[in-house]
Amino acid sequence: MLTEGQIKYLATIPDDQKMVVKPFNPKGLDVANRIISDIKAVEPYLEVVCLGSLPLKIAGQEDIDISAFCIKSEQPKHFDNFKKLFGEPTRKGTNSTGWDFQKDGFGVSVWLTDPTVETTINQVKVFNLLKNNPDLLKEYEKIKEEAKDLTYKEYQVRKYEFYNRILGLNKVEAKSYGVIPIFKSKDDFYILLVKNSKGGHWGLPKGTPEKDEKSIDTARRELFEETGIKDIEIKMKPTLEERYGFEQDGTEYSKTNTYYLGFVSKMTKGNRLDEIDELKWVKIDEAQNTLTHQSAIDVVKKLAEHLK
Repeated sequence: MLTEGQIKYLATIPDDQKMVVKPFNPKGLDVANRIISDIKAVEPYLEVVCLGSLPLKIAGQEDIDISAFCIKSEQPKHFDNFKKLFGEPTRKGTNSTGWDFQKDGFGVSVWLTDPTVETTINQVKVFNLLKNNPDLLKEYEKIKEEAKDLTYKEYQVRKYEFYNRILGLNKVEAKSYGVIPIFKSKDDFYILLVKNSKGGHWGLPKGTPEKDEKSIDTARRELFEETGIKDIEIKMKPTLEERYGFEQDGTEYSKTNTYYLGFVSKMTKGNRLDEIDELKWVKIDEAQNTLTHQSAIDVVKKLAEHLK
């Protein structure tokens, strides 16, 4: 899944433009450092960094990408100094101004760019993720090396898909709502756990909302469908949240389960259950011995603390 901005940029790339991939050339770092020194000599208070493949020391297009960070409203104050160094700008973006030129055999792009906008924030995030994660860096370099026979546009699509994946932009937000049935005996609290018939895992009663359904109504409906419980006192506050991620059919999901607390007068359970194989009432302090996933265990631990 690509962002709107990425799609717009891809539309500007000629279909027949070839992708060029060259091994890391350490001479590029010397050139980049000289350019950064020139900028800092006239703009000592701007943060100036080299991003892209070169400082990561991996294969690339033998280009140099330099960013000088400055919020958009302050950028005009610095134009004269940049023009003295690099001439008239060659590119103008919504939140940035760019200069493109050749230096000692390297293609150079210098950007005066706003560090507070999403595109710049994501650019820096990607760079730091690659810099600090050797496995991601290898995967990224492999994308570049395998792009030798691709067009530049095809390479950009693969690069954007990789960026979006490591930034979590491809994740689909999914939400479920449920009720944790609670029974208080003289000496302890018990909660009802359910065994899912699809995954075979033990968890807490929950389900996805139907169209225009309120969260509390979803939780109440799913509780009845999965446990057969109707006679229950559901508290609106507090609620407990369970968060985790998973992948299904090539799509990454970010899941949030919100649980209401429900109190029953006796430990009952239904017989004909929707997508549930088994029900089990357990002491709250022993629930972790049955629950499958750590995220659910953490929810029950929070519940136990609340009930003390």
